[in-house]
Amino acid sequence: MAVTVSAANLDQDATMTVNGTLVSGSYLSSGLPLPFLLNHIPATYGYPIYHYGQLRGLVQNVTPGSTLNVTVTNRDGKTSTKSYTLPGRWEDLDSDSDGLLDIWEDGVYTAPSGGTVNLAAMGTGKYKKDLLVEAEWVAAAAPGTANYDDTIWSLWKDWSIKIPLLNPDGTRGLNLKIDHGQGGAFTEGGQTLTPNHRAMGYESCSSSGWVDFMTYKNNFFNRDRSGLFHYLILGRAAWCGSEATMGGEARFPLDGPTASCPECGGDNLFVVCTGCSSEVTAGIVAHEMGHDLGLSHGGLYPTLGPVDHNNDKPNSHSIMNYRWTVGGIPAGCGQNELPRDSGTGPKGVFGQGMLATIDERNVDESKGICDGVPIDFNNDGQFTIGAINTDRYGTLGVHEDTPFDQVGNLILDFRACWADPQGLVRRATCR
Repeated sequence: MAVTVSAANLDQDATMTVNGTLVSGSYLSSGLPLPFLLNHIPATYGYPIYHYGQLRGLVQNVTPGSTLNVTVTNRDGKTSTKSYTLPGRWEDLDSDSDGLLDIWEDGVYTAPSGGTVNLAAMGTGKYKKDLLVEAEWVAAAAPGTANYDDTIWSLWKDWSIKIPLLNPDGTRGLNLKIDHGQGGAFTEGGQTLTPNHRAMGYESCSSSGWVDFMTYKNNFFNRDRSGLFHYLILGRAAWCGSEATMGGEARFPLDGPTASCPECGGDNLFVVCTGCSSEVTAGIVAHEMGHDLGLSHGGLYPTLGPVDHNNDKPNSHSIMNYRWTVGGIPAGCGQNELPRDSGTGPKGVFGQGMLATIDERNVDESKGICDGVPIDFNNDGQFTIGAINTDRYGTLGVHEDTPFDQVGNLILDFRACWADPQGLVRRATCR
């Protein structure tokens, strides 16, 4: 069998051993565009550079349930070792770790009810990570209205395929499969939901014209797709009592689902964007999907690791950050890209955790966040050293602004977080 390992700061001539045996046929591929690596000053970044290198090798005489002890060695002798336990049956193998078993992606998934979902016909593959979405809308956001543009889907797909996440086939990105009723293997999405609403959301609300998200899902979503597809609704307005017409909401996979929160579990999201361009709508959809995949506005799920997951950090170049939800993330490191929505770089991307950490108790503005480019964080016309609050949301006092590796911590296998796996194969953990 082939063993593929992704590693940070991997040398081109690095070697890999499995259970003490040198593995031949290894090669390197990159999850980041080469110009990015060439046009920046590595010493000014916060290492490691994640998702950079990948090695593959062939391992002989592997049996189900066995443990693979994998060691990667760089030319300077530094090593990194991890152990991986294979599933007890080859039928439970998920080669690309996207939560879809190989046998499903090669053919047909059979649900506990006996119903089937033909994943192979949708173009899934066991060596490239797939993300499945079913999209519906209400009449106010349906095709033919000013609030819908079919390019939403192509934009989102283009952004997803460029995510610097390595796959066993040597390519990068997420293979986004969206069923919005376009035909072929995609015929269940694209429904105009009823009843229409004045506003929608997850919470209980007595306001006239309110419809709960789960009412729509229970009536229109094929339960045979449960555990496979994220369910997306494009709505008219949201939130009880406010009728906001721009925004969205999703839930973390680590939060459920539970009896008190049936929409929890990382597979539900809705977006409202009245009068928005397709690019803005696609950006909000990508942002909300980030929550479905376990990401917060400033980092990861708030209870994982350090608590510094606050919003608006200038060194968190991610669509999850409110600074960059509309438009792209910054293309560089300079002053002109500090203001909100001023980014001119890639769109729809998640953070990689590479920029320098900012200690708000002792900020050196002359160093900035990368490439040694100074930034006047408090706009006082000077580059100084001292205490500065560099973000605007969810902070009390000063602390460290940490850029988190969101790409490397995406939770694609959301159903593995569920207490009730509904008859599906479930991993021991949801990471």
